[in-house]
Amino acid sequence: MSRFEACRRFLKVVEYRLEQTLAAEVAVEQDMAGFQSAEEFREYLSILSRSITANRGRVIAEEVLQPWIDLVDTFGFHFAKLDIRQNSNLHQKCISEICEQLDLPKKSSDQDRIDAALDTYQLPEAVDLERLSPEAREVFQTFQLLAEEVSRWGTGPLGGYVISMTHSARDVRIVHWLWGAAWNLLRPGDPLPHLPIAPLFETIDDLQNAPRIMGELFSDERYFQYLSQDGTPRQMAMVGYSDSTKDGGYLSACWELHQAQEELARIAGQLHVELTIFHGRGGALGRGGGPAARAIRSLPSAAVRGRLRVTEQGEVLAERYDDPQIAYRHLEQLVNATLLVSAQPAPDPDPSWIDAMTKMAERSFRHYRQLVQHPGFIDYFNLATPINEIESLPIGSRPARRGERKSLGDLRAIPWTFAWTQSRHILPAWFGLGTGVREFVDEHDPDWSRLRSMYNDWPMFRALIDNAELALAKADMGIAHNYAALVQTTEGEEIWKMISDEFERSRGGVLMITSQNSLMEQTDWLGRSIQDRNPYVDPLNFAQIVLLERRLDDDQNPEILDLIRLTIQGVASGLRTTG
Repeated sequence: MSRFEACRRFLKVVEYRLEQTLAAEVAVEQDMAGFQSAEEFREYLSILSRSITANRGRVIAEEVLQPWIDLVDTFGFHFAKLDIRQNSNLHQKCISEICEQLDLPKKSSDQDRIDAALDTYQLPEAVDLERLSPEAREVFQTFQLLAEEVSRWGTGPLGGYVISMTHSARDVRIVHWLWGAAWNLLRPGDPLPHLPIAPLFETIDDLQNAPRIMGELFSDERYFQYLSQDGTPRQMAMVGYSDSTKDGGYLSACWELHQAQEELARIAGQLHVELTIFHGRGGALGRGGGPAARAIRSLPSAAVRGRLRVTEQGEVLAERYDDPQIAYRHLEQLVNATLLVSAQPAPDPDPSWIDAMTKMAERSFRHYRQLVQHPGFIDYFNLATPINEIESLPIGSRPARRGERKSLGDLRAIPWTFAWTQSRHILPAWFGLGTGVREFVDEHDPDWSRLRSMYNDWPMFRALIDNAELALAKADMGIAHNYAALVQTTEGEEIWKMISDEFERSRGGVLMITSQNSLMEQTDWLGRSIQDRNPYVDPLNFAQIVLLERRLDDDQNPEILDLIRLTIQGVASGLRTTG
């Protein structure tokens, strides 16, 4: 029998055992045919590879066995890891209701009981699920399901537990406690497996508080031991681009994200914690989108260090991964950018640049909040964009809003950006930039020399300006004005003037910083692409405006709603983004 035939037969046995493992619905017993773990499977392949190589079969080992070993190293038995995500408010509700079943002082306040449970790490011996509200029951049952899966398969299938709207270290400690409670009920006395807990910092305030929050967690002895189970403390922290931009505007969010990452990296470095920043980017420019490699090169090098985690969402998946060649190129660019920013860190920015960014971000934030806190802003948003129709679309993994839309905070970031993109405002990706730049120049940089130096020599600032330039080029104030005309109030006219004036300030500021005569002059091929698409998209926008106006008079007509949905699909396809 030839060596190749022997290898082929062995691989048939391997395939059989692998199928047995993947098909198993109960814990695999030692005497069954399936492999116990991906590590055991890899060891079988390694033994065979060494044996064949030692017997003059190097080519067979490289061509037949090495691809199997690479697949096991990359995917294990689970192909992809699953992240779990839940809001901090629901964790608070869950632990509060469970603490009512614990032997804690009944006269103490709800918060005092929770703090007592967290401080003493008092875990329940049983939880009566019937006494929990539906929301709390669902949260705890999720932890129980995770405990069952980890008990059977280990932590390999799990990526991390993301805590939306993390406002304090307490929010993270609560998740640690709930995970410990669920595991203790299933496997009492067994060490708690390490489920990566990733706090998500989304608002401007939370980004500013993120370093302090993580510092408190790292000083918590019990939590630090949990991170250090295999000897090296590891922490994942997620930063949100969408909600931070919705909360504070484009320029302010970009700066707070950058500063938060630098400070998180500094604190983790002091305690030798291996930190991974998880970037919650969307595909749209107002949600951290834009060229991925450029975004990575603009990150603080200390916050990367060869590790990067990033979300890929919506139409970005089809755009970047449907074609194998494009997918390969995209992944190559990501790896290249990650290695470059890690191995060739940019010099520290000039202190005057940091001062300039701080001043511009403060003024940009103030002007943005003046817009969104205007008494007529919510009405303008409801009428001058197709947000109501977008909320009724049968798409999305979560409701479009968290409750009745009475304020900006009630609306989720994805439909927020989607609506502004449809009406061609593309407001989340540039509003506030012009005021921040213009006021800083008037007071501190009349010849624009400092901002031009920042653009030429600071990757963070260059990426910020380049993405804003692309958003301004894609926006169309002529069409946006037609949407604004649907708001027939004095307040609507005031808001439109704020938006149009800020657009001109932002456009002028970008042109002065980049030393161009027109937007996209340095990348004229992209500018031509935008202009070539507009004649096909513009009629759909005008049709949508007419239909939105008719819907104001007849909001129960299903035919009008269906037609508006068709225009939404058409505009999104033409602009190549939903937002």
